[in-house]
Amino acid sequence: MAERAEAWDLESQVQIFASELADLYGRERETSRQLAGVVKDLEDAQEAFAMAFALVVEGKDAETRAHLQRTTRWATAVARRFELENIRELRLGFLLHDIGKWAVPREIIQKPGPLDDNEWKIMRIHPIAGVQMIADVHVLDPACDVIRYHHERWDGTGYPYGLEGDAIPLPARIFALADVFDALTGDRPYRERSFSLEEAVEIIRKDRGTHFDPKVADVFLDVVLELESSRAPSSEP
Repeated sequence: MAERAEAWDLESQVQIFASELADLYGRERETSRQLAGVVKDLEDAQEAFAMAFALVVEGKDAETRAHLQRTTRWATAVARRFELENIRELRLGFLLHDIGKWAVPREIIQKPGPLDDNEWKIMRIHPIAGVQMIADVHVLDPACDVIRYHHERWDGTGYPYGLEGDAIPLPARIFALADVFDALTGDRPYRERSFSLEEAVEIIRKDRGTHFDPKVADVFLDVVLELESSRAPSSEP
């Protein structure tokens, strides 16, 4: 009888322990879920702040917001195709790519015609100025490559450093395509009309190996055509 009672007591303790362990596991899962929600809220707030900051620097008009949204959407999709890490931080770089334009006089940025040589010298400081603005915000360190190098060109004729080929960080090579493609298809004060989607695609293809990394250009065109065709209104009734 004593042995049976001892076995029963041990079994009861095991059941109690298992029940407490299951309860603890459930509470841990709920805590993790809540923590993940807090982190997601913080990340969303960080991205919203980046958008607001960029709009303050570049202009509060609807077209600027749309430009930031389009280029960030395209560049993010391409970055995922290349399986890049730190996508969240890269998105901040995409949104903040031109914040250095705060250092460029507004009359140059909004000039309705081509810039002269002196105006171009001033305009070309904006990538470095942008990096200087966020130099002490270390959470944005992964974003600096996009801000600093997105005007470099594959053949080494870009600015501010004249980097060539793979010396240009991949996130900057990706964003260069998004930025140029949106400039081609959007309204700009220095030309009479925007290019159609088809015309812009041909310009990008023509500039493979000169302005753009050929491999990245091919992936970018695949992605942007897929994204934009899925957003186009259906012609069916």
